[in-house]
Amino acid sequence: MRDETALREALRRLLGALAQGASKGCISTAVAEDLGARFGFSHVCLVDEAQRVVGGEPPVAPALLACAVRERRVVGEGNAVAVPFRGGAMLVDRPALSLSDPVVPLLEELADALGETLGAVVGRRPSVDPFRELSTHLQGGLAHCRMFFEGDRPVDWVYLWVNEAFGQQTGLRDVVGRRVSEVIPGLPERDPELLQIYGCVARTRVPERFERHVRSLDMWFAVSVFSPAPLEFVAVFEVVDEARRIENRLRESEQERQRMTEALAASERRHRALFERAGIGMAQVDFASERFLAVNAQMARLLGYPRDELVGRTWASITHPDDVAADRVAVAALREGRDGVTREKRYLRADGSAVWARVTVSRLDGAGGAPGTGVVMVEDLSERRANEAALRLHVSAFQAAANAVVITDRDGTIEFVNAAFAALTGHDEHEVVGQNIRILDSGHESREFHRAMWQTILGGQVWRGEFVNRRKDGTLYREEMTITPLFEDGEVRHFIGIKQDVTAHKRVEDDLRLSEDRYRSLVDDLEDFVLSTEASGAITFANRAVSAFGHRPEALLGRTVDELVHADDRPIVAQLRESRLPRELRLLDAAGKTRFVRMFVRPQMVGDDCVGRTWVGVDLTARRETEDQLRVAQKMEAIGRLAGGVAHDFNNLLSVILSYTDLAIADLRAEDPLRADLVEVLEAGKRAESLTRQLLTFSRRQMMTVESIELDALVRGLTKMVGRLIGEDVELTIVASDGSHPTRADRGQIEQVVMNLVVNARDAMPDGGDLRISTTDVVLDGVRAETLEVKPGAYVELAVADTGCGMDDATRERVFEPFFTTKALGKGTGLGLSTVYGIVRQSGGAVAVESVVGRGSVFRVYLPRDAGTMPVDATVSASVSPHTGHESILVVEDEPALRALVRRVLTASGYDVHVAANAGEALLICERLGAEVRLVLTDVIMPGMNGSELARRLAPLCPAAPVIFMSGYTDDEIARHHVLDEHFLRKPFDWRTLTRQVREALDRP
Repeated sequence: MRDETALREALRRLLGALAQGASKGCISTAVAEDLGARFGFSHVCLVDEAQRVVGGEPPVAPALLACAVRERRVVGEGNAVAVPFRGGAMLVDRPALSLSDPVVPLLEELADALGETLGAVVGRRPSVDPFRELSTHLQGGLAHCRMFFEGDRPVDWVYLWVNEAFGQQTGLRDVVGRRVSEVIPGLPERDPELLQIYGCVARTRVPERFERHVRSLDMWFAVSVFSPAPLEFVAVFEVVDEARRIENRLRESEQERQRMTEALAASERRHRALFERAGIGMAQVDFASERFLAVNAQMARLLGYPRDELVGRTWASITHPDDVAADRVAVAALREGRDGVTREKRYLRADGSAVWARVTVSRLDGAGGAPGTGVVMVEDLSERRANEAALRLHVSAFQAAANAVVITDRDGTIEFVNAAFAALTGHDEHEVVGQNIRILDSGHESREFHRAMWQTILGGQVWRGEFVNRRKDGTLYREEMTITPLFEDGEVRHFIGIKQDVTAHKRVEDDLRLSEDRYRSLVDDLEDFVLSTEASGAITFANRAVSAFGHRPEALLGRTVDELVHADDRPIVAQLRESRLPRELRLLDAAGKTRFVRMFVRPQMVGDDCVGRTWVGVDLTARRETEDQLRVAQKMEAIGRLAGGVAHDFNNLLSVILSYTDLAIADLRAEDPLRADLVEVLEAGKRAESLTRQLLTFSRRQMMTVESIELDALVRGLTKMVGRLIGEDVELTIVASDGSHPTRADRGQIEQVVMNLVVNARDAMPDGGDLRISTTDVVLDGVRAETLEVKPGAYVELAVADTGCGMDDATRERVFEPFFTTKALGKGTGLGLSTVYGIVRQSGGAVAVESVVGRGSVFRVYLPRDAGTMPVDATVSASVSPHTGHESILVVEDEPALRALVRRVLTASGYDVHVAANAGEALLICERLGAEVRLVLTDVIMPGMNGSELARRLAPLCPAAPVIFMSGYTDDEIARHHVLDEHFLRKPFDWRTLTRQVREALDRP
């Protein structure tokens, strides 16, 4: 209802406006403006049927108006609605207006009510033709034009129609349809004010009247201008003569004076308001008396005085004494004609404090002021001075800073650098200001590094890091840099960078790190473990040697030494902390096993304070085990020496027994009943010989004599001894291949190999089991031979297999290492298998082991096959005749029975035998007989002088006599004197062997 009443009121106003406007040939825009104001329309426009604007603003949607006029219906587009009526259409526009809006029906009702009146008025609206008809009779010129705009600025107009008087008064012809810039070239540029007047009338449709001198025509015109339609104007003008121009000027002058008077009064009011409300101190001063005539409130507040106390007071009385003279010089310059003076000075406030101010004094003469007066404007500089002082302090601080400082804009352009920057980079300030910070880039950092840095600082975050930059001279340096964003109005505008050269520091750090790495490497490579503890006892460092105890170095950090020590030895740890003397104690490894350690402790001192301790431990476990093994080995050595000595004497006896028994058998007839008894004695002697050889084998004093050996026969010969070694709970199986090819080796050493492997197998089966010994011929191809590190070819294999506990991979890899044993302390020396390995490798063979935990082990010994020696049946005795001769032989033997035996056998063989019980007797005999002695047969081991030394002493006396050495065992002395390189007769021997070797030695050239 309220909207309908408003529309009715708008209708009434519209009808009145149309009636009034019809008499003037135009329609007022008041109705359109009234509609817009009442209903919040952005635009209101009225057009006639010819779509010419007859009211309101120019069309915002001409196509929409044309559609409404043409189709005679309400149409809408966006926020605009066009309503037709008889004789024209009305368009309104406001935000969110649509055809469904409730105001649209009211607009249609308004249009219906307006129909006839508005249509009639529009129909009676004068067209251009009546204007032209009327204008034809005007004495003054008339021009109907359309204005052109660029945005809101008028730039040109076109002549739509002119009357005849136009051409007569201006002298311009044929202007219709042409632009004024063509008719009067340069007019828009030379007279923009005229263009502005016409443009304003065309846009606002508010008439104007003025007089104007058109310089291009050199004529004065009195002009009346109005707008018959939007963007159009009609200018009616006549040429003004001189009298009228003077009259007009006088009238205008009076009007101007009146306006000036009013303007002056307004100006005075404005200046008074400005004076009173100014944000700076202002005062009027008399130059002659130097007194204030008036002051404003800001001046009083600045100086701390009431205003009435300042008026009449001299300016010198409130000026700092040091600035009074300069003030008077400035006033003198003003009194002599200078218009104004500006300077900075200090005023004295009411409380006695000084305040800096910028003072501008201007003369008021000729500006409405009394002669000799001026106006003073005072700007408080306290804050600015404080800011400047702070700025100077900051700049000085930046310049004096030891670190380089650089300020850039957000693009990296340098705006400020300090002296330290120049010293660091070699670039002076004037060289780098305005340059991009990239001039320092060395290319050392990656693009990703720079991208991450810029993302950080452009995001408003502080960035800290290191650069490798380039100086002006091209050298590189390393710097630490902190970049801080600087904000203005909430946005990052600048960056400030603080740089510090850390090249030397980094070099020192690198050297320190290298030194530390060398120290750590040195400490880590030590076989002795090293711990470092703090004062509280917590471990702060452990070298890699602790891994020998099963500990990871990092796992010990934070623990204490007491936790690693055997509980019974922890009192020793307390003693070590107070003493520099080393002590032995027991540690527990990661598995809880006891280890013996010699521990050294040294305090870490800082001044007089102990801040920690260094613990160095020498692992004595292996040494203790070695000492135990050495004791066992020494015991075995002593037993071996004892066994060797017994065997030596026993071999001498066996040699006598075997030889005499053999001689006795040879002298008896085959049917003699004593012959069988003597044969049994001979066989027992041979078995005793075998036992002696085995005893020497275990004592490692068996003479090494390389010979052709049949492994199958050797293994069968050891059956009884193996059986005694393994016990009744181990079942023995021997698989010896008859007729296998022989190998060349030392029989005693090979027997020792077999026995050591058997002992090892027995120890692997404490609860009994199966032991299998086998021999066979094999051929090792290239791959297998390379694995065993021997040459490919034919070999004889000795395999010893057990069903014992077996070995894991780690144990199998170390099984042949000397002193390595898995047996409990005192249960084994760790030398058995290493001895096997050494004998086999020395014999040109190889040894391999196969083992599975819980399923037993197989040791395989490969010895080179002796293809050049055919196997001989050991049970068949060759029937050979004793070897005889007539040469002189010297026999040296300390055992009387054996000496007598040798003498008898050799004498019976035809030789001239001389005997000696020791080396002294032998030398005497040789000195007497000299070259008559053709052979020397001597024992190796004798009291006083051994056989090898005797042989050297006898050589000059009997140069043509070869030497045969006799011995039942060997030792270092024999090997050292190369006895094994000479003729050798192993004890025990029979008479046939003796005579054979004697003959061979004598017959050898």
